[in-house]
Amino acid sequence: WIQGECRRMGGLDAPDVSPTLQEAVAALRARPVLFKYCIEEVATARHNALFQRFIAALTRGGPGGMPRPMEMHAHDPKRYVNDMLAWVHQALA
Repeated sequence: WIQGECRRMGGLDAPDVSPTLQEAVAALRARPVLFKYCIEEVATARHNALFQRFIAALTRGGPGGMPRPMEMHAHDPKRYVNDMLAWVHQALA
């Protein structure tokens, strides 16, 4: 159940963690192997979600095409790298 919950909320930007899940994770701290699997599940889900959002920003742009895809500026290396770094900064903020 915990791995499923962690997988479900791993792709969310700001997930709401229920008190039940908090208690379950606290109980898992006594079982390091299971705790590690849950933490890895969250990390993997968040990695995949972030990667998919980056690829979408790179190739499709934002909702409705605004902002435009970063690849539109691939001819200008400074702008292209700046857009990518700005996206990463915003995603991590």
